[in-house]
Amino acid sequence: MSASGTERRVRKHIISIRASDDEKHGIRARANAHGLSVGAFLRASALSKPLPRITRFSKEEGQFIALVLASVAALMDEVRRLDNDEAHQRLHKQLLFVRDHCVARLGRRP
Repeated sequence: MSASGTERRVRKHIISIRASDDEKHGIRARANAHGLSVGAFLRASALSKPLPRITRFSKEEGQFIALVLASVAALMDEVRRLDNDEAHQRLHKQLLFVRDHCVARLGRRP
């Protein structure tokens, strides 16, 4: 018979802290933003380990960001077809900014 999860567990010690309601909610929110449990988030923070860059998104959020990126790509194609005057260059720069922001929010590089 194999050992149960509890018997195999390496982390045997419990460390508790006191926190206000605001602190508790803030810690949970930051842990969720990094896709970690509160314990994993606090361990990584306390031990100066790098936190994951990629955040978890709901299916709807991911689909929305993909839609925005597709729209930006289509607009950038249209801008490229236009004359290369100063206004079009500014628009192209703004579209690049939106694209880069969306891609960064997904935890990726453009």
